[in-house]
Order: sequence, then structure tokens, then C-alpha cells
Amino acid sequence: MRTGRLLLLFLSAAFFTQAQTVDDVIESYIKAIGGREKIRSIQTAKTEIKMKAQMFEFPTVAYIKKDGSMRSETEIQGLKIISAYNSADSSGWSINPMQGDSKAHKMNDEQRKEMREENDRLESPLVDYKKKGHSAELLGKEDLEGDEVYKVMLIKKSGNISYYYIDAQSYLIWKEESKVKFKDREYTNETYFSNYTTQDGITSARTIENYNDGKVTMQMNIEKMEYNSKFEDTMFKMPEDKKD
Repeated sequence: MRTGRLLLLFLSAAFFTQAQTVDDVIESYIKAIGGREKIRSIQTAKTEIKMKAQMFEFPTVAYIKKDGSMRSETEIQGLKIISAYNSADSSGWSINPMQGDSKAHKMNDEQRKEMREENDRLESPLVDYKKKGHSAELLGKEDLEGDEVYKVMLIKKSGNISYYYIDAQSYLIWKEESKVKFKDREYTNETYFSNYTTQDGITSARTIENYNDGKVTMQMNIEKMEYNSKFEDTMFKMPEDKKD
């Protein structure tokens, strides 16, 4: 009897391996969010977000280009905090008047490196991952809060590793997990995606929750999304100091 069960488990595992490869799962995910052609047609995105962190709520507007340039504007207590990255010269800068300074300051090397590694913001790193220099592996199926999901490990070109939990029915991503280093300490960063909505043929999560070591750090509710709006390249460039 025991031998029969072991044989059944072995055959099931073999069937699963033959039936689904990591590329099969990723291709199903790409189709679920709109298809490769539709994804490739998106050149820019303007996103209006309501952020919640540490009992505070504040609006944010993000501007993102296909080439990796981005700019976010967050309003807190009437002050506007700006963070930007210009892919044309790989420069990053920020303005934070809450620190008593309204001048633009360059990002440090670590911050620019992080921004550079996230240059595919308009599409998941899973899309055409091989062309981006990443590698992927299907680790099998798991149960995630009552739902059956595929667990995909993505090893990025930078060496960073992320795990994606993809729903076995809808093929949408429910969770992303990664390790984050900060001040010589490693944290487990978890991001949960929900409230998926389809707009202009693209399906994306409108609610995103971030957890570090099991504690919620940020919740983002996307209230409005605009695709392929025209942005001036100057908005990503670091402003020059105004001389008195």
C-alpha cells in the first residue's frame, strides 16, 4: 500500500513537471495581464496613488517612462517631496522640504543603483526575462491563504532574487517576496497585490501592500491610471540651483 502511494506521488510529480514549465507559467501570466503586444505598446504611465504609512495618508503622483525614467511627487502637510531618476544619464535626485531644504540633491550611489535595477517599471521583470539577462525557475505549487499558486524564482542580472506567487487559476501575481539589505541587516520584503482591474486592455493590481519582516510598512491604492501620456524629458532632469 505504501509503495503504491509513493508511486502515485512520483507519477503526479512527473506529470506536473511535464505539464508545466516555468516558461509555461510566465507566458500564462503575460496573457492574463493583457498579452505581450499590449504590454509593449505602453510607453508611459501616470499614476495617482493614495499612500498609507504609519497611520498617515498622503497623495502621490508618479510619472514613468518606458526607458526607465521616473518621477514621483508626494504631498505631506502641504509640502511636496520629489524623487526622480533620469535614465538618459543614470542620474537620480530628490527634493525634500520637510528636511528644511528646498534644493535638489543627488542620490547616492546605492540609491542610483537601486533605481537603475528597477528600470523595467512599466512591465514585470518576468516579461521577456531572458532578454533582460535574468533567469527563472519553477519551484512547484504552494498554498497561499487558501489559494493554489505557482512559486517562481527569478534571479535577476544583478544577482538579486525574487519569488513570485502566481495564482494557478487566474495566473495573476498575488505576492512577491525578496530579501532587502539595509544597514548591514537583511529583511524579508513581501508585497501583496489585489483588486485587479483591466484598463485599456492591461490588467493590473490597484491595491498593493508592503510588509517587512511580517509588519505592514506601506499600502498603496491606485486611484487613477493614464497610459501613453506625453511627458517632457525635462521633468526628469535635476533642476539647477537658483543663484540669488
